[in-house]
Amino acid sequence: MNRFHLYHGSLMLVGAVLAVNALSSVMSIGLSVSNTLLAIGGSGMGLASIHAIFTTEPTAVTINRYHFRLVVLGALLTIGGTVLQVLG
Repeated sequence: MNRFHLYHGSLMLVGAVLAVNALSSVMSIGLSVSNTLLAIGGSGMGLASIHAIFTTEPTAVTINRYHFRLVVLGALLTIGGTVLQVLG
């Protein structure tokens, strides 16, 4: 797996986690501005990453190693935080 796909896959995962958490809050607490914005933003982030994966040539894009590591770390922290939230 190359850096391009892992980078955009991580962004897609973060967007999906944000959207699912926001929708879960809407279902349990009710509609609010912050939950609505999180759901829209997370969905947009995930969809934009999916679009980039399927429409961009991976060899035409160079992703900085530092940015790549930050995005992957952010995805791991997002997953970890979500797991802790669900378990706690």
